[in-house]
Amino acid sequence: MARRYRKYTLTFKKQAVARMKMCDSTKTLAKELDIQRRLLYRWRDELEGRLPRDPEEVNPAVVGQLRQEIVRLKGALADEAVKARFFSDALQRVEARRRSSKESGATPSTTKSEQ
Repeated sequence: MARRYRKYTLTFKKQAVARMKMCDSTKTLAKELDIQRRLLYRWRDELEGRLPRDPEEVNPAVVGQLRQEIVRLKGALADEAVKARFFSDALQRVEARRRSSKESGATPSTTKSEQ
């Protein structure tokens, strides 16, 4: 069977996706509309703003937003890493003091936590 290439209007795509959301079988709907089922899913993804699978179809504005989000998340991760390092170092210093005070026979300045 030869492939047919047709251009569908935005209105047709929106109506097809709306019907797809309400119907029980996308296969039946695709047959009724005489289109491939995966085309319905592609239209749905495009209309809902999901990223397409084909890298050539990527919207540059969406890529820019995602890059900004990555930069923001990397900064937040770096802040959390600094905090974790600070608390790790502080815990090591407390444990070192505790060990040294036990060796000297003096009472510890901090109490041992129950685990």
